[in-house]
Amino acid sequence: MIKSDDRATTMEIIAELGGYSVGSGMLSKEDSILQGLVGIKMKEEDPLTIGYITRKGGALSRYGEEYVKELQRYKEL
Repeated sequence: MIKSDDRATTMEIIAELGGYSVGSGMLSKEDSILQGLVGIKMKEEDPLTIGYITRKGGALSRYGEEYVKELQRYKEL
């Protein structure tokens, strides 16, 4: 098992080693690094639930707000 926290590195490892990834990563066809990679929706009875945690009374950073907006674009897939 190989673990990487960097998306580009992860995709290169998967492409070079013929591997796979399971998770909530969103693939974009515009990324040249993704050539040859295919996203396959898993057939599961229970839907994948994605959320986020903040401190009570805390605010999201602008990056956090953008992340939540992006997640909301895909909430019905």
